[in-house]
Amino acid sequence: MAKKAFSLATSCFFLVFSLVLSSLFLTGCFSPYSGEEMGETATITINLGGGPARSAGWNGEVGTSDLVLTHVITLNPVSGNGTLTTINVGPNQTQVLNHPVPPGIYDIEVEAFVNGWDYAVGNSVDPFPVTVAGPNETSVNMERMDTAIVLSRNKSDFPLSHPFDIVLATQSPLPSLELTVYNFRNVPVSPTTATGFSIQWDPALPIQSGGSAVLTITPTTNPLGRRNTTLDIGEMGGFSASISLSAIVATSIIMDDQELAVMPRDTGQYHVLGGTINIPATWTPIGLATDHFLGTLDGNGHTINWGNYSQSPVSLDIFGLFATIGVGGTVKNLKLIGTLTVGRTGAANNLFTGALAGNNRGTIRNVASLVDVTATGDANVSAGGIVGSSGGTGTTIEDSYSSGSVNATTYGAFIAYAAGITNITGICTVESTWTSGTVTATGLGSPSSNNVYAGGISNHVFNTNVQTRYSMALGSGVYAINSGGPSTRGRISGMDQGSFLNNFAIDTMSITPPVINDNHGNMNGMTITESDANDLEWWRMTTGVPTAGMPAWTVHDSKADANETSPWYWGADNRPRLWFE
Repeated sequence: MAKKAFSLATSCFFLVFSLVLSSLFLTGCFSPYSGEEMGETATITINLGGGPARSAGWNGEVGTSDLVLTHVITLNPVSGNGTLTTINVGPNQTQVLNHPVPPGIYDIEVEAFVNGWDYAVGNSVDPFPVTVAGPNETSVNMERMDTAIVLSRNKSDFPLSHPFDIVLATQSPLPSLELTVYNFRNVPVSPTTATGFSIQWDPALPIQSGGSAVLTITPTTNPLGRRNTTLDIGEMGGFSASISLSAIVATSIIMDDQELAVMPRDTGQYHVLGGTINIPATWTPIGLATDHFLGTLDGNGHTINWGNYSQSPVSLDIFGLFATIGVGGTVKNLKLIGTLTVGRTGAANNLFTGALAGNNRGTIRNVASLVDVTATGDANVSAGGIVGSSGGTGTTIEDSYSSGSVNATTYGAFIAYAAGITNITGICTVESTWTSGTVTATGLGSPSSNNVYAGGISNHVFNTNVQTRYSMALGSGVYAINSGGPSTRGRISGMDQGSFLNNFAIDTMSITPPVINDNHGNMNGMTITESDANDLEWWRMTTGVPTAGMPAWTVHDSKADANETSPWYWGADNRPRLWFE
């Protein structure tokens, strides 16, 4: 899309439509002859049909330059006779001609794909049953049937994203998407309405048998943010067809670091990232001093790339992508990568640093930080994998993880705090998080620093209404090193303040120094093995864990089942991953 489409000050809207059709197969069985009776070879011609869905949709309204239709035909042997055969049908081809088939008895299955994605079109076999006896050729007709949904584009900026997702972004008026629905059933079809969207049909419903109607879908203007619904098209021979609709209605779409730096911070603003943002060599955090970020930044699964950011000294005591996420502010659905290294000089200058924010008083949800964070200073230094310091009424970090290393070092007679997720200095809840990086707090003051605190998840500096729960520390080590002074460390938290519930740490984690003062078991959490950590069912808390106060983890089998409200799925590396990864 053209860059200028996102740079205007007026409201713009981000719209995502997902098309979901059930996989439908209608099978035909070849006549039950043995391989010997059929001969050594057989050939088959399969006609895929050229009904109105193909001619009016794929080659008409949309055009083959936009969408490419392919098929995969599978011949499944029945009762052990024959050989499994797969036939790949090329782009927009309507026929497989004289394809060799090993003698046997088969069922036929046909799948249709659009741009490589399963479109799941129902098919029928005619005539039925079919006799195949080599060396004579047998012809099989696979015709379309039931309801078909065909895309019809009405915008010039029409990129295809991941499977079934079509992203439209435009200035006012609101973007809309047209779908042409063909009814190949022998009964009328009357689809449902959809909450949060304006649905218009031309001609009006119902869609008569053999007819079609143009469906225009437009999101409603309010409220700002993300909405999801399902539009049921109708029954298709016992299977249902539906369109899964989701939309993000935003006040701005952020495309680069310059737009990110100047986006409005006010309450009620809803900003969406439109792509990866690369942080420049010098960055001024968002939300300085009293100008805290009070709106919403929805990353929509995009990435903030710190690159190899290094700046010392910095002139600010709060440093990150954001300085302060204020009360009521929200950041969600975001991934951060790279390296962040900052330092501050002067005994009067503290430093709070995190990959996402130096300070958080709002809500952080569905954030993945792969950033290695290092903070150094002459005064108090606080570093976190996601946030340097969190605290304030309603402050929450949930459904997030950090896999980078965290290092905090003070060179003075002060305190160093290091935490895998965040250090907590006020009312705050950290819930359903995990970490896998090393955490190190170091005091190099002369003759010693005041204290150093290191926690695999958090450091509970505040002792009222502070909670860390349902969180997993899976890093290789937590280290609290002070040259002659005190140090406190824990696999979960470096301080035993507030409350803890059902937190776990891996048994291979190294703790330095090895002596840990943990009177209540809160700082270290319960122990899990590497086998536990690699077990999906353990993360779901179905085996091997206490039954009281069960955690809120829901981990889906596949990415396709995860979404913003239920964000976790099981990754190939045997760790929970967020819905957009």
